[in-house]
Amino acid sequence: MSTQQPHRDHLALLWQRILSRSERRDELFDSYASRLLDRHAEDRLPHPGFVGKDYIIGGLLFLGMNPGTGGDGQAADELPHYERLRQLMVAEPEQRLTAFERLIEYDTDWYPRIRIMQTIVSPLLASAGLTYSCIAYLNVLKWRTAKSSGLSPLYRISLKAHTLEQLNELEPGVIAVLGKGVANALQELPEFQDTYGSRCVTIPRLRGDYGLPVDGLAAIERIVQLLRNRKASA
Repeated sequence: MSTQQPHRDHLALLWQRILSRSERRDELFDSYASRLLDRHAEDRLPHPGFVGKDYIIGGLLFLGMNPGTGGDGQAADELPHYERLRQLMVAEPEQRLTAFERLIEYDTDWYPRIRIMQTIVSPLLASAGLTYSCIAYLNVLKWRTAKSSGLSPLYRISLKAHTLEQLNELEPGVIAVLGKGVANALQELPEFQDTYGSRCVTIPRLRGDYGLPVDGLAAIERIVQLLRNRKASA
């Protein structure tokens, strides 16, 4: 396994470019934009994702569907996350990397408090002997939606617009796909399957992410074994 890290200045620029879509998302999604939440200013901000400071090329990447509804989007521990997204969005070139790392620093502490992290990601990391600083986490679609169904057209648009570019920068060795819904959508996207399909293991989820089904636990065990095998062969 490589010990090389992705170019974090490249990631900072890519994250900023995704954030620049916040006021032009209707242009990006056209007739599908009505499926995105628009309750307040925070809903218009995309969530580019997370790359821990110790993530390396060939590492573990979690790939979800979209950020969900996020409650009312106004939780006290979410507001610093949104503020750092805005700071990165408007950062001048010489401050871009600093703003990116400030976002990652906050999210390294905030992400473990999110339900899906507690029920799926944290148990996997504990089994594999990893920490949040070692992983990457992306959603195919970067914006919150009111419903989780009927999003395939938005996945395709997002994948082509920026998610494939993120994956190309990160070059994950193992991709933990979070849920059968996003796995089924990815099956229909040859742009993804041709390069990354063989690296994926799907972790089935329970509605609401209040726990893991038996096959979800089996998927976690498979991913942990894959990671161990990659480490042993390095």
